[in-house]
Amino acid sequence: MPAVAHVTPAPHRCGPDAYLTHGEGDLKQIMDEEFQGTYRWWNNAESRDLLQWTRADNVKHPGDPLRFVGDDNGFAGPGLYDKVNAFAAASSPGLAAQIAEPYRGLRPTTCAETYVNDYFAKPLAERKELAERTGRAVDLLKQHPGADADAWALQHATAIHQM
Repeated sequence: MPAVAHVTPAPHRCGPDAYLTHGEGDLKQIMDEEFQGTYRWWNNAESRDLLQWTRADNVKHPGDPLRFVGDDNGFAGPGLYDKVNAFAAASSPGLAAQIAEPYRGLRPTTCAETYVNDYFAKPLAERKELAERTGRAVDLLKQHPGADADAWALQHATAIHQM
């Protein structure tokens, strides 16, 4: 099942999290976007019921919301790249340029299934080089003064790297 956890609220919400914490968006559309390709089996009545129950619980307990922090470690999705890049751009032009380089050409432009299949079709040496690049992005964020001010940017970069 998708991961649902108690965590400190943050301004960086993905589609399911925005729905759970603030009622933003249309649940069917969110599920159609989030659960596609190899993840389409999550797009079912049980997942919908879980998300609706979680939203209702959050309405009852706004001071202690349940959050949607991801459903997999195999596909980070384009939104996480966008959030890390946005944090870097807001922090400093230098950091933005440094983060853009290791992420060059990595932001997904296809569905999860195509992206994952294309990734595993790459030679091992190329995949290792990509992992080194995403690890460099994590290190850059860790070294940036005040990077802990946005733990979500670091968490998103870490999810990209672990993917």
